[in-house]
Amino acid sequence: MKLIYKVILISFFIPAAWAQKIIITYHNDSDRRDMVYEVLTEKLGLPESFITTIETSNPCLRRPEVVLQICIEDSGKIYFPVARRDILRKSFKVFLKDRE
Repeated sequence: MKLIYKVILISFFIPAAWAQKIIITYHNDSDRRDMVYEVLTEKLGLPESFITTIETSNPCLRRPEVVLQICIEDSGKIYFPVARRDILRKSFKVFLKDRE
């Protein structure tokens, strides 16, 4: 029953045109990328299919087509150039409820 509820909520709140929900952009810092990916998938329980990692020379260049962009600079600092809070609250709260 919980699975059906999750599927209905996700399909309702996330537009189908947004193929990539969360992207992690980085340049030469795969260790930090792996740490962020692990937090999203293992600690928060987000499906791996929601997350894409992209290595690029300009990781903090905004990508407005996503719900959340996490960029990792060469210095190791992490920024969020795109964070559509309204969609994040509605879409991903179902995963956080399971943790309670």
